[in-house]
Formats: sequence, C-alpha cells, structure tokens
Amino acid sequence: MKNEIAKNVIIESPFKGCDNTESGQHILYVNMVARKMLLEGKNVPLFFHTLYTQCLDDSSMEEREIGIKASLNFHNLVEKHVIAIDRGISDGMIYGVKAAIERGSDIEFLTLCDESSVEAKIIKQINDIENIEERWNVGLKTINSLKKDNWGDVSGYRLTSHTLMVDTKNTLMGIADRIDCIQ
Repeated sequence: MKNEIAKNVIIESPFKGCDNTESGQHILYVNMVARKMLLEGKNVPLFFHTLYTQCLDDSSMEEREIGIKASLNFHNLVEKHVIAIDRGISDGMIYGVKAAIERGSDIEFLTLCDESSVEAKIIKQINDIENIEERWNVGLKTINSLKKDNWGDVSGYRLTSHTLMVDTKNTLMGIADRIDCIQ
C-alpha cells in the first residue's frame, strides 16, 4: 500500500443488466475497480449498489428504494464519487452523480484501461476540467458517444486488465463456494 492518505469514495458503476450474464459482468467489473483502488491504497471504495442487493430484492421497487435511501446516508461521508466508465453509464449512475453534484461532492471518471490507452488519455482530459458540472456534462456526453461491444463494454479495459479480472473472479468464486456450503 502506498504512503498516501486514503480517501473514502463511492464507486458509481452499472449494476442491473438485461439478464444474469450482464448483471454478473457488472458485479465482476465493480469488484475489479474496488480491488484496484484498495491495492493502490489511494481510495477506500464503497459500492452500495452491490452491497444492499445482497440482502434486498433489486427487482422490488420498494426494496430498491430502501437500498437507495440507505446508501444516501453515507454519501456525505465520502470525498468524491468515482464514475467507473468501462461498462457505460447507467440511469442509476446518473442519479448518484447528480445527487453528489447537488451536495457539492467532487467527481472523477475512471477507466481500468492502461494509462497509455486512448481511453485513459480522454478520461484524464475530462478529469482535468475544473468545474465539476462541466466535467460531468463533458464526461457523460463522451462516454455515451462510445459504442458498446459484444461484452457490453465501451472501452478495451479487458485487454490490459486480464490479471486483475482473473484475481477478482477467483475471489468472488471463493465467496460463492463458501455460500454454497451453507445448509
């Protein structure tokens, strides 16, 4: 872990998919983002959209609303919202970011692409915009202009994040194995 003071952040990433495969890809992705942040030691990530959906039914509007309201209790405790863009920007992410901006929270875009990639260079340019609302608007427009591939990705992050993906998947599978043992 690096010798910097870690900042509490909320990860904004897609959750709900059109099917279990897409939802699984979203869960794997947010855990990859969180793992990278924790191993770098600069940020302590919170990602409530995957926490509360472990105990609340996301297909129930009533329970979904309970989860959203519960997560809002923590939003004032973070220094910024990190918008993980590699799988696109969902309506839930837009809701979270707009609420963050209204509270005066900082936002930052993030890609798991290699720093030398075109995607990473574009994200750096967006993050260099000082005005938060302008940063959000430019970032949203830019990300929404990208086409999704067959995996549902808008970037080539899988090409440079293979080890991170395998390590994260193995961790998640270990958790699933422990749950399968419950009688």
